[in-house]
Amino acid sequence: MLLGEDANKQRSALLQYPGITNEAPIEQWQIDAAEIRFSGEIIEDSGFSFTQKGSWNGRSVSIKGFRFQSMSQQVIDELTNDLVEFSALDHAHIVQFLGITRLSTTIYQITEYLPFGSLFNVLRQATKNFSEQVILRMTREMAMAMDHLHSFDQVHGHLSSRNVLLDGNMRVKVGDVGIRRLKAYAEVMLVKRMATAWSSPEVLQGESATRASDVYSFGTLCWELLTRSIPYEGMSLDDITKGVCRRHERLKLDVQKMERMYSLPAFYCRMVKRCWRHKPDERPTFEAILAMFRTEDAEETDGKREGSVTED
Repeated sequence: MLLGEDANKQRSALLQYPGITNEAPIEQWQIDAAEIRFSGEIIEDSGFSFTQKGSWNGRSVSIKGFRFQSMSQQVIDELTNDLVEFSALDHAHIVQFLGITRLSTTIYQITEYLPFGSLFNVLRQATKNFSEQVILRMTREMAMAMDHLHSFDQVHGHLSSRNVLLDGNMRVKVGDVGIRRLKAYAEVMLVKRMATAWSSPEVLQGESATRASDVYSFGTLCWELLTRSIPYEGMSLDDITKGVCRRHERLKLDVQKMERMYSLPAFYCRMVKRCWRHKPDERPTFEAILAMFRTEDAEETDGKREGSVTED
């Protein structure tokens, strides 16, 4: 156990992010570390967390580890409980959580393995643009996952194309669900910013993420689907923050060009720009975004019916 200032700092960091609890039913999610085969190859490593492939119970799994060196056992217990409580969501478009395990001061989140990897990598590797049908499907699937997450009063907090994954049928599954408070805790303890080029103005300025922050990040994901570009490529986080927060700059979205390239519904580009509004309360909710899709579906169906009518 750590004592004195370090221990006080740890407890203070936990209190800044309410919701961490000792009452989560973690027993049913605990996996014996001896049952997991680690591949040894690290896919991604940010210092605080890392991802690698492995196997458990005869199936391929993704293993995300969180390093908490020099943390008290009590704090690690509470963070583990928190990870379970906020990861165990069941939805077709959310990466399936399988359980957790611990080795020393590292907490491991075990999830299903998705063979196509991240949307970020798929967009970079693609040799041609996605069709409008694929763009609309992926957009809707992301919105469905996020609406489900928000319906449980949860916030993702770090949504980006790096944690939107694709299964064997190229269907979207949102990952890194349930780890927001671990990242927030690490941000306090490690004095390390966790914001990214996908972050909203308020998050870039150091405020806590909200549902509206997730919507802003979702808008940037939609922009990526349209352009296959990296948001603010080559810019430092400080420069992005200055541009987005002080000058209210946004990624370039040439609506006329997009309309020439794709046969997208009229609402699509307007929706993206609404997601990027500076004031969080002016951004649409995911429920409202899905309603836009339903309205478009209804209008398209009505149009087909009208087109099928013939005069005698």
